[in-house]
Amino acid sequence: MPRRPLDFYETPAHYMEPLLQLIGPLTGLRVYEPCVGRGHISRYLTDARELRTNDIDPACPADTHFDARLLDAWQTPEPWDWTITNPPFSDELLILNRAIEHSHNIAFLARLSFLEPTRSRAIFWDIYPPTDLIILPRYSFRLDDHGRRQTDNVTCCWIVRREDRPPCVQFSLWRPNGEK
Repeated sequence: MPRRPLDFYETPAHYMEPLLQLIGPLTGLRVYEPCVGRGHISRYLTDARELRTNDIDPACPADTHFDARLLDAWQTPEPWDWTITNPPFSDELLILNRAIEHSHNIAFLARLSFLEPTRSRAIFWDIYPPTDLIILPRYSFRLDDHGRRQTDNVTCCWIVRREDRPPCVQFSLWRPNGEK
């Protein structure tokens, strides 16, 4: 089955509760949702002092419509207290790098396999390991031709990085027979 345009897959409501329990109230904080889509995450962030939303798709209700991979989407006079998002899986490392540069804390929905220290991610995880992980139950982001949820082949997780916490994960870069 082909991927959806702009890699758009909505965040299910039951994925938000464990994240909000972990990070606590956002009262008094500045929060950024750079890949807001139809607002499935941002509707849970309304207690923030400032909530800014962005989406590359001009049809989505957002404060701005920039490409979250690019610096234009991240312009702010001071770093965000939190960036909370479900980015397109195909661009998650680029967007996560931007979030790290412009936010004190990050909560990032990703496939569990995104934690694998591959060639493209090993150095990143070595420098920026998560402080918290929330492993979520499998969920099908796709509907079949009859409107029923299909079986999905991946498990998702919230990857959280808080500036005041130590890492919770250690990554091994070992490969058999010196493979890279």
